Amino acid sequence: MLRALLRPSIVKNFVKFPSTINRSKHNIMVTVQEALADQRLKHYVTPKAPVVPLEVEAAFKELNDKEKKYAHYISQASWAGMRIVLAQASHEAVAIFDFLQSFFRPLVPLDQAVEPKDIATKLNTDVEKVELLLQYAAMFYGNEGTS
Repeated sequence: MLRALLRPSIVKNFVKFPSTINRSKHNIMVTVQEALADQRLKHYVTPKAPVVPLEVEAAFKELNDKEKKYAHYISQASWAGMRIVLAQASHEAVAIFDFLQSFFRPLVPLDQAVEPKDIATKLNTDVEKVELLLQYAAMFYGNEGTS
């Protein structure tokens, strides 16, 4: 199911790219290392993309009540509109978003940071596989879709 939903698909250290950027007219599988070495693909794969928490608490405390309310509701509207943006980006983006949300929701509490090794333990899998999925998810959310 994961392989069917994710495009580009990250499966066992491989990334599947659309034929328009491949070395041939057919979809082919290339390793992450090969993709990084190919200058044409450098914008599609970023190994170990840093994911850092957004520290806003101190700045939020400096806002007056009206500004805090505005910030709250604009963030809610942005999140609610995410699915619209995704649907406009690509037809599969909403399904990927729903999958990632439902996959991570029981694994990652909203109020605390979780290490990849903790997720791997819960899933009884390799940390490397979890890190690949987290990298894909970070790029997906950062790009607001698959494009």
